[in-house]
Amino acid sequence: MDVFSVCSDWKLWVFFPPTSRNLSLLEANVKYTKRLHRLHDTLEGGQFAIVGQDEACYIPAGYLHATYSWKSSCTVGCSWSSAEALPAAVDVLVAELRPRGEVRVATQQDLYFFLRSLVQAFYREMVKECKDAMQKVCWRKLNGMGKQGALLGSGWGLKAGSSNEDISSLVHSVKEAVDDSGLPQEFWQCDKAECGSVLHHISQEVKRTRGQEVKKTGGQGVKRKRGGQ
Repeated sequence: MDVFSVCSDWKLWVFFPPTSRNLSLLEANVKYTKRLHRLHDTLEGGQFAIVGQDEACYIPAGYLHATYSWKSSCTVGCSWSSAEALPAAVDVLVAELRPRGEVRVATQQDLYFFLRSLVQAFYREMVKECKDAMQKVCWRKLNGMGKQGALLGSGWGLKAGSSNEDISSLVHSVKEAVDDSGLPQEFWQCDKAECGSVLHHISQEVKRTRGQEVKKTGGQGVKRKRGGQ
């Protein structure tokens, strides 16, 4: 997700780009808190900025960041997802995944923004990019963490229900977009034959209940003409 923030007083901002090296270091230290503080001298591409009172700060999607305040203050901001942010969104989600029992609110939010970017990418007809993103969350490629099954299965501890009701709707929108893509089922198969469709990396339960309305992302749906790629 992209972030736009306005500060009420002076703050020091620290940024690191979401490179493969930085995300690997983040993932390797997944059990620790204050990871940027621990890793700041080993991460690459670091940038620093001092943002003054009533000045704004834009943080590109996926950037690792932290803030340090000289005195008590507040930061008001907003965040949003986009199709262009999909590669960063899936990389950050993979880096944040934790063993069951250690799932943080931040990880749940990363899943939400990944799914939003995925739906928006389908709307932009970025079909290959969508498949590649869903391929990256294959549990057989992430099983170094000892977890199995879909992200919304019991193994990962992530939720699709009352904690964030939009997640279920986004999953249904992704399923609808795959069905409407006009592409053969073989296109959506995981590189690991045992998985079947890359949809199963996200959820095994992708059937819509009767009468359920699928929410649209950003006011627009993901319906496309069959064979429209």
